[in-house]
Amino acid sequence: MAKLNPGIVEVSESTITLPKVYEELVKDNYQQFILSSGRVSGKSTALVLMWWIAINKYQDDDIMVLQATTTEIKDSLINEIESFLEKSGYDVGTDETHEWVIPKSKEIVYKRGQKGKTYFRALTDPNGGQRTRGIKTKNKLSLVMFEEAQKNRDANSIEQAIATFVRQLDVGAKMIIVGNNESVGHWFIDFVNEKKLDKKWCYIYACYKDIYKLLNQQTIEMIETMAKNNPIEYRRIYLGDIFAATSDVVFSQFSRDKNYKLAKEIDSNRRFSYLILGVDHATANDTFAIVPVAILDDGTTQTLEVCYDDPKETQRTLSGFEQSEILENFFEFLNNKYGLTSNGVNVLISIDGAAVNFRKDLMHFINTSKKRQLWKNVQVKGFTMKKKDTNLGILRNAFHYCVLTILNEGYKTWDGNVNEHRLCHEIEAQRFRNGKLDPRIPNDLCDALEYGVVPYYTNCYNISFPVRQKQRQENNHYNDIRNIANLK
Repeated sequence: MAKLNPGIVEVSESTITLPKVYEELVKDNYQQFILSSGRVSGKSTALVLMWWIAINKYQDDDIMVLQATTTEIKDSLINEIESFLEKSGYDVGTDETHEWVIPKSKEIVYKRGQKGKTYFRALTDPNGGQRTRGIKTKNKLSLVMFEEAQKNRDANSIEQAIATFVRQLDVGAKMIIVGNNESVGHWFIDFVNEKKLDKKWCYIYACYKDIYKLLNQQTIEMIETMAKNNPIEYRRIYLGDIFAATSDVVFSQFSRDKNYKLAKEIDSNRRFSYLILGVDHATANDTFAIVPVAILDDGTTQTLEVCYDDPKETQRTLSGFEQSEILENFFEFLNNKYGLTSNGVNVLISIDGAAVNFRKDLMHFINTSKKRQLWKNVQVKGFTMKKKDTNLGILRNAFHYCVLTILNEGYKTWDGNVNEHRLCHEIEAQRFRNGKLDPRIPNDLCDALEYGVVPYYTNCYNISFPVRQKQRQENNHYNDIRNIANLK
């Protein structure tokens, strides 16, 4: 049999080993398991091991691996399985000329000539509907694994899938649900606690300390540095401590001393490599907000002057045309001050993905504008990256590493009004309530900031940022922030 990376406990007569914390998985005391923990805790290794045992022990049975959505599948356990097979010396390819077959679609893995196959499926469709009801494999199932279960919409998605697949399980088959611990109030925490009370389920908690001997020095240094400099995030991310952020402050990493600076305090020699205008479209009594985020040539980010229109102050609600007009006037100010057009700076307008009508109004406004040259290097995109935990994590850690600077405009705003420091106040005011952002606290400018910063780190618009050069990534912590946000 093939061998995984050296582990701590020998689990069979073969040479496969795994960390001791997971040894209950290979015993016959339980058929149902739930694993919740921090990141870098060896969960993927344990799942690959369970897959390898099942695919060899029950060669006529199928295996089902489930992710939240179809977009998650190609970045799922299938990559770990492929890597394991290749490192173990097996012949792996996309067709049956190879011993192990993994088609380009990455929805199935099987050994040539073997009856049992491994399927990778999504629990929900793009509209949130259940997809598992119609899934039925040709053979009995020896193993069902739910990967990153916390990414599903709610516990009902998991429960319905359990009900679907439990009827297809073979004698001795196992079901494993794996997820990362989330903050207090997240449905997955309640789901785990419920299963812990059920004697049919085996609960396994693990963290990086359980696999410390298997970690490389770079990973250990990254974790220990966070433990020293950012203990709250360390406890939340690597220990899976749901009470790490019991303080309800959302952006506890933000401080005016480190992250809120006057223009004279910022290095004026840094150049813009890209500019993203985060725009929070206004409806009813909401504030229309624009927060420009400059991607600097060293890979760090900085906001410029901000623009907003608050109907509570103006006593009027803006139309789509009026919002477009304000955006054009503000963008013209930025262009004149920072020489965007003359320096060939590419500009992206990142708008709340739900504001479909406003995007149409803005595109019509741009196409009919008399200032066509102003819009020459501008793209307009709808921001649909709505994983709030991920997005907030990116902002928090960008503040922590001091690679996101909020510009203090001084006494006056861009249009000459008294500066009320609205963006800074909103960042400081954000609070959690029942595990989610408190809806009673205005956050329109924070949303616009999110739409401006997150695309740089997630590349959700598939844009090439030249500042992602390797020699700069260590100083701007680009990869650190992506890794902490669990972005691959």
